[in-house]
Order: sequence, then C-alpha cells, then structure tokens
Amino acid sequence: MAFADELYSVQDVGDMRSGDAKYEWFIDNICSVVVGAEEYKRKSASEYVSKWLSVSSEAFAILAYENYYDNTTSIAEKWKENSDLSRKSLGVEGAAEALYTKKGPGGGKRNRGWSKVGIDRYNELFNKVTEDRKEYDGFDSFYQLRKLATSTSAETLKKRKREENQAEREQGWKAAHDDMSSDEGESDDGNSDNE
Repeated sequence: MAFADELYSVQDVGDMRSGDAKYEWFIDNICSVVVGAEEYKRKSASEYVSKWLSVSSEAFAILAYENYYDNTTSIAEKWKENSDLSRKSLGVEGAAEALYTKKGPGGGKRNRGWSKVGIDRYNELFNKVTEDRKEYDGFDSFYQLRKLATSTSAETLKKRKREENQAEREQGWKAAHDDMSSDEGESDDGNSDNE
C-alpha cells in the first residue's frame, strides 16, 4: 500500500474523538511526533491522552496535518508514479502548497512562518479540542485500555521470542567443567568417598 493510501483525510481527523479508530491512528502517528516519540512511548499506555498530550499540542498537530496534508499526498503520488525518484529529487516542485505557511523551503524561517489565517485556525482548533475532550470524556480510558492491551501483547511476544532465541542458542550445549565444582569423590548418594 502506498503512503498516501495509509493517511486518513483531513475530514476524518477533524471528526476527532467521534471517529474513534481514525483518531487513535492520528494520536499514534501524528500527535506522537508532536510530543516526542520517547514521551509518547513512555506514557501512552500508562496515562490518559489528556495528561501527556496538551490541548495546545493536539490543536497544533491537527493544524500541521491540515497544513501539509495536500502537500504530502501530492509528493507521495508523484513518488508512486516514479518510485525510482529519490526523496531529494521529489522536492516541492509540482507539489501542492501548504495551506497556512508561506511557500518556499523552510516554512518556519523568518518571513515564511504561519499566516494570519493559520494562526486563527489554530485558535479555532484549540477551542474545538477543548470542547471535544469534554464531549468525549470516555475516549481517554478507552484509548488507554487499547494501548495497554497492545503493549501487553507486544511485550508477551517479545518475551516469548527472547525465550525461544535463548533455547535455540543453548540447544546442544553441555555444562562446562571447572575444578571448583567437580563431582569427583562423590558417590551416587551425594556423600563424599573420603568419609
């Protein structure tokens, strides 16, 4: 499956918590980048989303997704047409423009930052996220349970694989002999022959 086919639409993400599985995908794949992979990994299964993902970070993640969605999908489509192209050669030429940042490479550089429309949209999203969290207050516990179940089963699989690998490595090994734990001088009943 191509990258562009794996993305949910801006509308799907805009449905927020009412689109359960789609929004879980958004949190796992987009919000995790905003808060940092390590923070996400450490806290996603043990804390409610609203504890490790601030309203401002969530609103920013949605804004960034909206901003770069068409740009990203057009580059992915270009790559699908000619997969021999390197990522560098794909560049921004012929790609859709970002919605809220000024054109040109390095959109965050001086005089190429967020437009007033983008800032207004962020403020709108901040309020929308706040309301969405209130309306769908059960989402946090549902998400946490799913993450916990996923991480537990993943941990179980890792443990089983480690045990299988260890058993494979040790198969056919004989105990090493050393002079400190020699069995010499012991009879079948465990008593020393010298007694």
